[in-house]
Amino acid sequence: MASMDHQARPFVRDVGPGVTAYQPRSLGTVIPHPLTAGVTTLTSAKLAGGNQPKSGTIVVATWAQKNAKGNADPVAAYRITGQTCVIHIAIAPDYPIVATAGNDFGGDFYRLWRNAFDFASGHCVTGTANLPDTDVFSIPAMSGPALVLLGALLALLGGLRVARASIPRRTRR
Repeated sequence: MASMDHQARPFVRDVGPGVTAYQPRSLGTVIPHPLTAGVTTLTSAKLAGGNQPKSGTIVVATWAQKNAKGNADPVAAYRITGQTCVIHIAIAPDYPIVATAGNDFGGDFYRLWRNAFDFASGHCVTGTANLPDTDVFSIPAMSGPALVLLGALLALLGGLRVARASIPRRTRR
């Protein structure tokens, strides 16, 4: 797995005194959003929480339990940095070699992860009001250089057509 630029990451691990990461969690606040569609319950026995959102991160769901700093502990959030959208879901299943898989979480776990993949496949855009302030278009378009090349090609072809039409044709006698 490639290393992610630390600036793009939406969270900082909250591992201060009285660490709360990996303790039992239950879903707290949920804001209506494509990431949280259909998510009404969520629990984790251990592999969840312990995060602090960075400035510019949009948090759409939090755990009922606070993080080690006494702040809201995000469950689902995303951050757009330039052309990059990073989604963070703060819950993971236990590894089968550690414990029985599927016993350490409950509620709408799979729905939350499906929403994350769906939201990412839509480039983290929920509507025109949420387009990031970048030079990126949400509608597929050609790049600037490709448009210039296309324009030059069309002008050349158009010029050839005009030149060809202005040449008198010889007729046979």
